[in-house]
Amino acid sequence: MVLNYGRLSKLMQNNDKVHQTIMAERSVLGSLLDNPSAYFEVLETLKAEHFIRPINQRIYEAMGSILSAGKKASLNLLVARIGDEYEEDGRDGLLTLNYLTALLRESQSGETVSPMDFVDIIVDAWRARALDETANWVKKELAKPGADSYDVLCAMKERVDGINLNSQAEPSVTLGQSVSAAVRSSLMANEQDQVPGCDTGLPTLDEIMGRAFPRDLGAIAAPQGGGKTVLAMQLARRWQYFDPVGFFQAEMDHERMSSRVLSSESGVGLKSIISGTYEFFDRENITEAERRLSEERIHIDDRPKLALEVIYERLMLWKHRYGIGSCFIDHLRLIRSRARFSNKFERMEHVTSECKSFAKELGITVVLLSQVTRQAQRRDDPSLHLSDLDGGGALEQDADWVIATVRRDEWLKDRKPHCNSYEEECGDKDFLSWLDKYNKAKGKCELTMIKNRNGARGEKREFIFNGPAFRIEELNG
Repeated sequence: MVLNYGRLSKLMQNNDKVHQTIMAERSVLGSLLDNPSAYFEVLETLKAEHFIRPINQRIYEAMGSILSAGKKASLNLLVARIGDEYEEDGRDGLLTLNYLTALLRESQSGETVSPMDFVDIIVDAWRARALDETANWVKKELAKPGADSYDVLCAMKERVDGINLNSQAEPSVTLGQSVSAAVRSSLMANEQDQVPGCDTGLPTLDEIMGRAFPRDLGAIAAPQGGGKTVLAMQLARRWQYFDPVGFFQAEMDHERMSSRVLSSESGVGLKSIISGTYEFFDRENITEAERRLSEERIHIDDRPKLALEVIYERLMLWKHRYGIGSCFIDHLRLIRSRARFSNKFERMEHVTSECKSFAKELGITVVLLSQVTRQAQRRDDPSLHLSDLDGGGALEQDADWVIATVRRDEWLKDRKPHCNSYEEECGDKDFLSWLDKYNKAKGKCELTMIKNRNGARGEKREFIFNGPAFRIEELNG
């Protein structure tokens, strides 16, 4: 396949983008007339609506119709589909066959190049025209009496999303290409010690989980007070060494959450930090901890009841401005959507599906925090299953990994046997059995991989739960 690349390059020097676009369209169509099989190379990224000239749209549509039917896209057959004549720029009676012949002649008079070299030019020009039309539409809508700016903003977002969806100039990849990329990543990890993804900072957890990768949808699940926010912030502080991190905190304000981190970093008790009841040397520790934490790259959004659409917009901003590599959303039940659903299960499915789409589209790790249903907390064993979680069915479908954290000592506190006196407690078999279990579990937490696409499922490990320091530690660390 040949194109008059020299002629196109000369015209590209013209500052008029319309001329550049038209010549790119002629080059693509000419190459397709010369080699119709190349049509299927550009089909994924180039649509008829992307062409600026109506006759070029009609040629591309006719060629697609003919080739999809398994026929040969000859000039005569194209003329039969398009018509003998066409009209353009106020001129009518232009001969279709003459135009097709000119396109074919141009393609055969230059050096060989791929039509994909010019697809981006055509698509980019269409995107600019569509955005310009959207801007004009916004001005007209806002000028109408009683116009609601929020409604216009929502409609504008839908239009812009449609433009973005229809201007994806990235073709799909073959399995062979994907395998080659995986081999390159593996060789880099082997030769340069550049392992993809992020570790957790807890070697024992890494053993059962592996690493968290971009485009993963993960989840951390626990009963109320079970340590899910502790683990989430601990992972966030670990992962910010790889890339900046976003944290949506809909359950508490940013200052309350940061006070817990400050307590962990300074070693000063949370109550003392909140009340200001600490000694002079503690003040120095707090000041030093503040200095260290000021360098960490975690961005917090603590607006309550955030809608999915707002989360996506914020993620786009964080990705563009800071280059975030992961985000945490605390928690799943509090995420809202402008869409309407018949029940909470449909809403949960929509939320997890959209969050998975965010992860894939932005190339980041998204981690949802999920609470446990009340029914699950009434069982005789605190160990968690996916069905015990808010949105468990949706997480089963969309999540790549789910970590359940359980503080068995807290669970046992609520099940302490009742006795009438201290002496009776000392001799009560049920109490002694409970006391033995409680002492073994005291100060510990269990982390279980209740879902893991990259490793074993159901693996459980014990850790120290250091509540005052707001962190989880290795049991034998």
